[in-house]
Amino acid sequence: MLTDLKLYYIDNNTNSLNKISAFSPFLYKCTQTLFSVKKDYSLIKNIYGHSVALHSSAFKYGSIISGQGICPPSSEILKPGVKLEVHCIQPLYTLYTQGPKIVSLERPCVPNSAFLIHNTCSTPLTEKNNGRCIEVLKNTEGFVSYCPILFMTLMTFDTKFTQDQGEFIQWSITLEEF
Repeated sequence: MLTDLKLYYIDNNTNSLNKISAFSPFLYKCTQTLFSVKKDYSLIKNIYGHSVALHSSAFKYGSIISGQGICPPSSEILKPGVKLEVHCIQPLYTLYTQGPKIVSLERPCVPNSAFLIHNTCSTPLTEKNNGRCIEVLKNTEGFVSYCPILFMTLMTFDTKFTQDQGEFIQWSITLEEF
């Protein structure tokens, strides 16, 4: 992927974004996991025996991001409840598609992270509408892969210092989409 992890602190008072030092050159190793956030809702069966959700809410992602390097993200900013704009390194994929077509994405796209995946090759795609859509060209087909931009709340932040062939700080943050 052409993207690196980027975290932006969302200042509630000014609605401005401030970059947090959680990206290269501070990272030697970084992993991200995306998972579905379980929301409480009731299921009932209708007269035809089909399950129906009583409270339909939008699908939300959770994420665990772990890194290792010489400097962790700022602990002055990363406190539970803080809101962040996360430029993910974990890609999402769309259903198989054929061009020409404009594909609407589930979440905004990190710039230059969208690719059309077909067999063993990948082709960069053009983002449209502020990263909300991708243009699949004529006579092309495959799965669209892109790294999403997620607006998330920090749930936990952990750090661990190790001194094994150099000094490294391991850190992990758990986030939920708001």
